[in-house]
Amino acid sequence: MKYATQILLILWVFLHPIFLTAQTVNTGMLYVSEQTTFSTVSDFSNEPSASFYNDGRSNFYGDIYNQSKFDFYQNTGTIRLVGNKLQRLKGDFLAINNLYLDNITPEIAFSLEAEMNIYNQAYFQLGVLENRESEAQINFLNEAIARNASHSSHVDGTVFKFGKEDFIFPIGHKSYYRPASLRQLPIENIVESTYFFEDAGDLYDRQKKEGLINRISHTEYWEVKIYNPAEAVLSLSYDNSTTPSYILNHINQGEAVHIVRWNERLNAWVDLGGMVDIDAKTVSTTIDKAGIYTLALMKFNEINPCDIVVYNAVTPNQDGFNDYLKIINDNPGCAKNLKVQIFNRWGVKVFETDTYGLAGHVFDGYSTGRLTVREGSKLPSGTYFYVLEYQYNENQIHKKMGYIHLSST
Repeated sequence: MKYATQILLILWVFLHPIFLTAQTVNTGMLYVSEQTTFSTVSDFSNEPSASFYNDGRSNFYGDIYNQSKFDFYQNTGTIRLVGNKLQRLKGDFLAINNLYLDNITPEIAFSLEAEMNIYNQAYFQLGVLENRESEAQINFLNEAIARNASHSSHVDGTVFKFGKEDFIFPIGHKSYYRPASLRQLPIENIVESTYFFEDAGDLYDRQKKEGLINRISHTEYWEVKIYNPAEAVLSLSYDNSTTPSYILNHINQGEAVHIVRWNERLNAWVDLGGMVDIDAKTVSTTIDKAGIYTLALMKFNEINPCDIVVYNAVTPNQDGFNDYLKIINDNPGCAKNLKVQIFNRWGVKVFETDTYGLAGHVFDGYSTGRLTVREGSKLPSGTYFYVLEYQYNENQIHKKMGYIHLSST
């Protein structure tokens, strides 16, 4: 069957010729069927009168200049960009089921100059794809994912994600892969993210900051835009090659490093809290709006205003000890409006209240609120993480994050 489809392709090309000169030119309808391989070692031009549909495996070793329809029928096709020199993708819109990047060219291997939709998966094997200068969009549609991004292969520029699925943005700048991830979007959305290996202080004064912030990163920042404002969990990565040593050293010592955002209304950096994951090399917090984000070292002697204490064990067995998550607020005049969110190990929100400790609003091992899991269900034993947000000094907001262990047996 494989050979039959290959013969069919050859006949189709014969009837609708592709001229193999210094450039491969398609002037008709070229369809690459399932289990069929099509390759062109020269630049490929899809003429205005032509169309190209790929349901098989198509290998391009040169540029792609699309002037018409570049699409697919079935969810079976893969476009492979392979080479040893810069490959330009230009012209009209490119619709791709699976994309595979494998180009040994150092620095920039692919120049994206046309809008591209990824419907399934993008494999970042080798080669940096750059769209920072052209501002051409690369869109990951609903359920599309990026795999294997690294310093050797990522997007140098902006990536768009459609839908509400958890997503790791395969972004970086120059030869540095510096991902951001967004989890637990409650509604269908469009999110875009860009990484900058630059000092945010050139545009956003690092000396203008809330009192709890000590030192803000002077080497890198991320821009995250959420088109339909909604609360989600943002994780920013840190790396020895780009993150300042004064932040890395304190992370390794278990001291407080948070995510901060530039607040345009206040014209200052504000603290959003943060929870460090040493294994994943990330700092995470909840966000609810677009903004400029980066990492910051906090002032240790002021990190817990109002001296709030959160116990890290919940054992709801009705023995009178740790039957619910205890949050000790000995100075209610200092800390007000305690908001608590609890997430499981996969980042799914399982508990939420804006009035913790009032009218029985406590976490006792059962889900509640607007959740992915069924409301009121008993949660399994395991490690969870919490986000505590409260108001102090009249109008200042503080976020505290950490882990708790639930033993439901």
